[in-house]
Amino acid sequence: MKAPLPSLRALARGLARRRGRRPALHPDGLLLSGVLDVLPPGDRPWGVAWLDSGGRYDVTVRWSRAAGLPERLPDGLGLALKVRDAAGPDRPLDLLLTSSGGGPLTRHLPLPRADALGGPYSTLSGYRFPDRVRVVAAFPDEPGRGLPVRPSELAAALTRRPARFRLCAAARGEPWRQFATLSVRTAHPDPAAQPVAFDPYAASLADLPPTDRLRALREAAYAGSRQGRGAAEPQGARPPTHDARALARPLAVARAQGLFNIVGGSWPLVSLRSFESVYGAKTDRWLQRTSGALLASAGYGMLRTEPTPAGLRQARRIGVGTALTFLAIDLVYVPRRVIPATYLMDAAKEIAWLAAWWRVGRLPEGDVGDMGRVGDTTG
Repeated sequence: MKAPLPSLRALARGLARRRGRRPALHPDGLLLSGVLDVLPPGDRPWGVAWLDSGGRYDVTVRWSRAAGLPERLPDGLGLALKVRDAAGPDRPLDLLLTSSGGGPLTRHLPLPRADALGGPYSTLSGYRFPDRVRVVAAFPDEPGRGLPVRPSELAAALTRRPARFRLCAAARGEPWRQFATLSVRTAHPDPAAQPVAFDPYAASLADLPPTDRLRALREAAYAGSRQGRGAAEPQGARPPTHDARALARPLAVARAQGLFNIVGGSWPLVSLRSFESVYGAKTDRWLQRTSGALLASAGYGMLRTEPTPAGLRQARRIGVGTALTFLAIDLVYVPRRVIPATYLMDAAKEIAWLAAWWRVGRLPEGDVGDMGRVGDTTG
């Protein structure tokens, strides 16, 4: 993650300068007012005080075009919410959502859209609920309504008829569960007001912090944007409570080995014939497919590693364990001529992964709770 940050900062700086000192990201937007109704959780409490207590909150909304493309083209759309007093008197909660899909994969991907109500908006990355990490998303109540994305047309359309959303949360492998309704009704009462800043790190709930998966990227882009338009750095920004640089290398190793294991494990599943042309014919093909599927599953777990000390320790256990297992098989059965000598190529790769983990060294101590939680933003 570390290498692309200076390039991203420079790109955002150049965009802001070219746009006449407008922000590089979300340069075109509309400030609106709305109401958020948090629903009673019933017999399934979330474990988050704000969600479990219910209530009605005034919301400042900014609907924006993320890339600032020409208005005739689809663009990624941002839906930023500032929920007043959610964290206490004069302590708002900021939620930044981006046009996305609602599926297990597409909820993590920004998707361009030509219709403001053409699909859901999600945080892309997750929030740490007490029991698990969940993505937060806003689903329009009228997805076929056809709301324009141009700010001037959007304001007129919302004045005639509000836009309503269902706010939901879901972890990997569980269905979406609604926790609130949002009504976006009118343009902001003070159109000449100073731009409203949205910061999901500073404006968050103590028992519902965002994860840190996208924070470094977002901060680099916004820092470059501020430099390009000559804006001052925000006051009172909270730095990460742990050194993200200490986690960058093990996270890179975990995700690289995860991808490697997914590709290697999927090979006999996708094309057993080509696999056998390299590693020899197999008698029990079902066994080869089974071991490939298990390796790919372990790789997927490593690829989705949480960037926390605890998550990386678990990824290292999986990575070192799989590498040692396959290395032992290669070194034991190649000399006995049970498997062909081409498996020594695999042995060299496994040695490389073990060396990579050895070079990582000692991981930082602590877990999610005591290392701090750093959020991400996707507005």
